[in-house]
Amino acid sequence: MLTYSNPQDALEALPQLNVGVVVTDFFMPDLNGVQFIRRAAPNLPGVAFIMITGHTLKLSDESFDDIPTLKAIVSKPFKWKELCDLVLEHWPDADSRPQAST
Repeated sequence: MLTYSNPQDALEALPQLNVGVVVTDFFMPDLNGVQFIRRAAPNLPGVAFIMITGHTLKLSDESFDDIPTLKAIVSKPFKWKELCDLVLEHWPDADSRPQAST
């Protein structure tokens, strides 16, 4: 697992990474999570995105219709198991899927 505190740094690094699922926050410096996904997704075909937010957002909102790679929105506060389950659910390849520890 890699983390970035700046979305621009993450965008620059993503093309060199072997990514299964990207988890992003909605509220970040310079870009919000939706803007980040719109910029990152074209460089990561087949990669699912999960967005964490403290705002009232739902995946069923029409504003997300053009972002098919956004697979889930997790509301804060959340339980880590919920996020872990979503990452595992949307991992692209069962053979390389990480194992959840208890």
